[in-house]
Amino acid sequence: MKMTLIAVAAIAACSVVAMPTGDELAKATKEVQAALESQIAAYQSGSISDGDLAVLMLRRSRRFRDAQRFACLQMALEAAVRVSDVALTAEILEKIAADTKDFGRKESGNLVIGALKNKGDAKKADKADAEIFGSTRFIPDLEIELEKRAYKKSVSISDRTAYTVALMKHISLTTFDVKPQTTLAEVVTFLNIASRTHDRHAKLHTGWNGVKIVLKTAKGEPVPTVPEVHGKRYVNVYNAVEFITKATGYDFEVKDKIVVIFKKDGAAKK
Repeated sequence: MKMTLIAVAAIAACSVVAMPTGDELAKATKEVQAALESQIAAYQSGSISDGDLAVLMLRRSRRFRDAQRFACLQMALEAAVRVSDVALTAEILEKIAADTKDFGRKESGNLVIGALKNKGDAKKADKADAEIFGSTRFIPDLEIELEKRAYKKSVSISDRTAYTVALMKHISLTTFDVKPQTTLAEVVTFLNIASRTHDRHAKLHTGWNGVKIVLKTAKGEPVPTVPEVHGKRYVNVYNAVEFITKATGYDFEVKDKIVVIFKKDGAAKK
């Protein structure tokens, strides 16, 4: 099965240990369940939800070490997947990566697949196409979330220009079509709206949703049409802007939080 979850960068923690074996994990899970007996009982009785259980297990994981901690975090992960909480699932995977030696793409993918199967979504977990996950798009959204978190760790949020470029590359348009005789200005308007519509993680940004794209033209300058595009799927905003500028003899520059499109002679760049 193809699984493209990005590698979760391990962060130094109190201790980094190897992933437990099957027997070690089974034993550790029983020990964690015994230690958190009252919380498990509350969940089984319906007093707390899957989402509450995931948060609870994530917090309680700090009480454990090594295999027990891994087991507690895995229980949190499975509960987060049951409610399709992308942000919480990503946070738990980061915690596991911080504690576990050689934990990367394959290991994180296996944990999520196992959680999906335990949820009863075995058919979904056994297929590679992102569309099989239906409206929830859990795996694609989780990949985007993990990638954004990794990027935020490597680039300061104060570097708005770099962050805007990354955001353009992370916002994927379901479809990108350009009808005949559509002007560059009309496509720019579409991309402004589409970038906000498809920015599924706007709440994670600091003060903006999507990207703002501005077309600069000289007075009286005719606006060119963009070549017809049909059937392009999952094109990110950066690639879309790159295409329309190259196709029309224009260029673009990211300035702070704004994408400026201008004619290549530079007359309208300022």
